[in-house]
Amino acid sequence: MKRLARKAAVIMLTSLLVITLTAGLAAAVDKLIVQDGSANTVFSVDDTGQTFGTFASWISNDGYTVMDQKAYSDVNWSGGFFAAKRARGTTAAPMPVELSDTVFTFDAQAWDGTDWARGGQIMGKVDGAVGPGKIPFYWTFRTMGNDGVLGDRFQIKADGQVTVTDLAGAYGGGSAYVCVNNSGQLFASESPCP
Repeated sequence: MKRLARKAAVIMLTSLLVITLTAGLAAAVDKLIVQDGSANTVFSVDDTGQTFGTFASWISNDGYTVMDQKAYSDVNWSGGFFAAKRARGTTAAPMPVELSDTVFTFDAQAWDGTDWARGGQIMGKVDGAVGPGKIPFYWTFRTMGNDGVLGDRFQIKADGQVTVTDLAGAYGGGSAYVCVNNSGQLFASESPCP
C-alpha cells in the first residue's frame, strides 16, 4: 500500500447525505465524516474515537423534535442512559476535574425572531474536593428572566442543601419560614406560614 498523507472515499447514500471516509496513513488523521447535501459536516469521528459535529434531528408529524432512547433489559437499573464526561488535561493524559468545573450543560434555546436565544439551562458542576471514585456534585437550574438576565433559580448541592434563589433575602434573625400557597408556589415568611 502506498504511503499517502490522506486518502478519501465518498459514499453516496441518498441525494442529501454524503459520508466521506478519510484515512490518514502517514499523519494519523483517520476520520468518518458525515456531510449534508450542502457539504456541511454534521458529524465526524477522529482517529481517537472522539465525535464532533451537529447531530441530525428526527422530526415527528406533529412538528416536534424527538431524541428517543430505548433499552430492553430485565436488569432493574438498565434503561436509556446519557453520560456527560469531563476531565482536565488531554485524551492521552487526563487530569482530575476541580471545584466549580462544569461537567454537564443542557442548554435550551429558542428562536427570538433574529437568532437562537438561550432560555434556560440545567448545569452539573463539581462541588468539592475530588478523589478516587468521589466527585462531589451540584445541580443548578437557570432561567432567563423577563429582564433578559440568565440567573440561577434552584440548586441542589453535594451536601443535600437546596437553595431557591427567589427566596433569598435579608430576614430578621438570619432565616425565614418557607411556605407553600394554595397555588403550589413557594414563598418566604418571617412569621409562621399562614
